[in-house]
Amino acid sequence: MKKNFISLSLILIIGIALISCNQNNNSQNKSNSTFAELKGPYLGQKPPGMTPEIFAPGIISNGLFNGLIYFTANGSEVYFTSGFEKPFYISMLFYSCMKDGRWLEPMEVPFKRAIFHRPVLNPQGNKLFFISSQAEEKSKDESNPVKIYYSEKMDENWSVPKKIDFGEAFPYSCSQTSIASSGNLYFQAGYYIDGDEDIYMSKLENGKYMTPLRLSDKINGPDHDSHPFIAPDESYIIFDAYRPEGFGNNDLYISFRDSNGEWTEAKNMGPHVNSERDERRSTVSFDGKYLFFESKIQDGLSKLPEQALSLKELQEFTCSAENGSADIYWVDAKIIETLKDQSTK
Repeated sequence: MKKNFISLSLILIIGIALISCNQNNNSQNKSNSTFAELKGPYLGQKPPGMTPEIFAPGIISNGLFNGLIYFTANGSEVYFTSGFEKPFYISMLFYSCMKDGRWLEPMEVPFKRAIFHRPVLNPQGNKLFFISSQAEEKSKDESNPVKIYYSEKMDENWSVPKKIDFGEAFPYSCSQTSIASSGNLYFQAGYYIDGDEDIYMSKLENGKYMTPLRLSDKINGPDHDSHPFIAPDESYIIFDAYRPEGFGNNDLYISFRDSNGEWTEAKNMGPHVNSERDERRSTVSFDGKYLFFESKIQDGLSKLPEQALSLKELQEFTCSAENGSADIYWVDAKIIETLKDQSTK
């Protein structure tokens, strides 16, 4: 009897394992087939107009915590972050490219996850910049501020990350960066003591980054000014901030360089981009056609139907856009030219 019970138990365990493997394989095969069907620029997605739309729902905006996204200038490669915000924070960098006209299944870029945060791509597509407090071995007694690192693309691999050293004159912890075509570096930084962070710029001269300078008060406000995106030609900068005149939570703001090279007063990008949600972490495709940004509804429960759900329906909801996690939106970048015309009048 005992022997029969053990045999039955083994059969059940093997059966459950096979079902689980089949489910995982089916899920993976479905994902693989989805990407194999994607053809053309921007993962074959229909371009948006002047009203923001979720980018690649169920494919990139897929119920996970999705944030930064970068398409290379020729549109044949994409880098994007995906991960979790709760119960713990993890953000991973994924990469996909077109081969024979079709997009390949995204794979994680092989960096050590524990040290790799908020990666951004330069306009030339050959350098990745990120922030870390753990990229170098330190003793327990040493201070561990967050610094900026970069890695260079070498064929299909990436080089060992190098730290950007601004010297003792700039001891601030740093956060998300953005890189101009010139190599000049824009980023947010602060002590996390005064309750605010500002946006700084470090100029690249003779292969070395100079001591960062805080940008104008026309950009930096009294509270957090975060996640800058600098235009490749440095003609405008987009960032997010929470300000009293906004639409609620964080909004995207933009400032332009005038004819004298000075920054104009930062302007809320308006209801065609911002909402009562939480808009942040913008990028503009390197061909200048589309503005991408992160946004999310505040209450995912509001999207659930009133009728009782099956377990499968709940699983499908958790793996879909607008479930309360962060989604990626895109909109025609002509909105930037419209705002520029308004700013220069």
